[in-house]
Amino acid sequence: MQKILLVDDQQINIDCISLQLSKFFECELQTFTSPTQALEWSEHNEFDLALIDYRMPELSGIELVRAIRRQKLHQSVPIVMVTSESDKSIVSDAFDAGVSDYLMRPYERSELIARLQNLLTLRKTTLKLQTEKQDLNELVKKATADLQESEQRFRLALEGARDGIWDWDLRTGEIFYSSNWCKMLGYEKEEVPTLPAFWMARVHPDDSYVLTSAIDNHVMGKNDVIDCEYRIKHRKKYDVWVHTKGKAVRDSHGTAIRIVGAQSDISDLKEIQNKLTHNALHDTLTGLPNRSLFNERLNQAFLRFKRNKDDKFAVLFVDLDHFKDINDTYGHGAGDKTLVEITNFLKRCTREVDTVARIGGDEFVILLEETGTEAEAQVYIDRLYEEATSPVSIVGSDIKISLSIGSAFVHHSHTTHESVLKEADVALYQAKEKGRGCSVFYRRDMGEISPRRREIKASLGSALVNKEIIIYYQPIVCLKTQEHLGYEALLRWHHPTMGIIDPEDFIPVAEKDDTIVRLGTFVMEGAMAQLAEWQKKYKNPDLFMCINVTSAQVFQEGYFDLLQMTCAKLNIQPDKIVLEFSEIGFSEIYKWNSSILG
Repeated sequence: MQKILLVDDQQINIDCISLQLSKFFECELQTFTSPTQALEWSEHNEFDLALIDYRMPELSGIELVRAIRRQKLHQSVPIVMVTSESDKSIVSDAFDAGVSDYLMRPYERSELIARLQNLLTLRKTTLKLQTEKQDLNELVKKATADLQESEQRFRLALEGARDGIWDWDLRTGEIFYSSNWCKMLGYEKEEVPTLPAFWMARVHPDDSYVLTSAIDNHVMGKNDVIDCEYRIKHRKKYDVWVHTKGKAVRDSHGTAIRIVGAQSDISDLKEIQNKLTHNALHDTLTGLPNRSLFNERLNQAFLRFKRNKDDKFAVLFVDLDHFKDINDTYGHGAGDKTLVEITNFLKRCTREVDTVARIGGDEFVILLEETGTEAEAQVYIDRLYEEATSPVSIVGSDIKISLSIGSAFVHHSHTTHESVLKEADVALYQAKEKGRGCSVFYRRDMGEISPRRREIKASLGSALVNKEIIIYYQPIVCLKTQEHLGYEALLRWHHPTMGIIDPEDFIPVAEKDDTIVRLGTFVMEGAMAQLAEWQKKYKNPDLFMCINVTSAQVFQEGYFDLLQMTCAKLNIQPDKIVLEFSEIGFSEIYKWNSSILG
């Protein structure tokens, strides 16, 4: 049974994640709220995967990762960093410290399970491969030692090996291929000539130099062993990924006279690695390139333009208007299906040379290659709006699609690819200011997005960490008896430079990128903890707390599980928590009645 190490200074986070993992994995969980205790335990215990929170009081998550990586036992164990931080430097430091993957809160349970499943599978495969490599090394060492003693015993050992064995006599130029080596490529041993050409002719052209240079360098004494991976053609015309390792036998003068080696099929491992790489660069819902891959392609296009001013391109920011209303009305499942349909028609309206990417909840961006004028770009924009005239049929309803589009073109004054993207973003903002459902080309006189709105958007992610957002409590009093019945939790943001910011200014921004979920969790945990304190202090278990809840929180998987766990932990009766659904119709509220809370 695989073992998972879970480190988070918040016990409620450990309980929530443990509950989710227990439903999907047969594994042993080792949990710690103290990173120093976790580090001490890891020095003497093995585990297969670690899930570590970034921000902890004794040691930061990054410091803990560095310390674990210094332990010989855990230099290759997958480690996932979990955080609500969006700072790119933190992400970079985490990967430099040795993190295998990075999970941003809030996250979908399906995303957590998929990433951990991939890493656990990779861990299992890697351990298996390491064992096989160790066995293989012992086999090659033994076969080489026995060569002088008994040629016949050596041949029998080669034939009995699990992997494909090869023995190259450099004096005669002949190669012995074992039966397993031949079967790896779809041949019987009798069909394969004892010539190096049979081997080398089937190596993938892009990998030929990798193999030949590894052999040549070892024969010349530059490397201790031959150790490389490459693709080789199977009899049925597909490529097989193999790992070859070998060592030369030398005469008294140090000249290589033969090379003995083994070859193993690593196609399954390569497939897992390729899937992990693909998932790291693509959106899991739509399969489109994500922000990282888009920025890479945009940068390549920018570098081509810098070399040749005729290689022009345009960037289109495409935003699905009122997408939140679709989620609120029909549910997140319908919202996901809508995004997939939007993806399909965006790809239909562009060419293979163009790049369509999803970089946010309802935000897409298109890189139009070989496009330098508004007239050329307008052709594709018109196609998008023509496609958008057809409603999307979801859950028995026809949903009308509205798009806002902002466009910008590369020009000689740009110094980075990000500047083109920034201008397209400004144009999109102008399109939304005009009333949405329209397209705007960037103009020099547009300047930038409102400084206040940009500052709110830029600093909202760190406001919780910096304790700038504060919960205030408004008493609810019986007018007849003047008795305190309960309280309503209200948010205020104390910005260091802009002063107090009301919720109506920052909540819409939070809803745009799911920061609302983190805000909601912060309010829920803080308000419920305060209620528990007041109930105990005033010896009044009937006091209640009103908490404003948005649809984004309600649709978050595991929200009500977390609510139940928090009630149980603080010894609060669920009916003393009043959730105010200010943004959902009565038909939706009915679905989440008090029975959900047990």
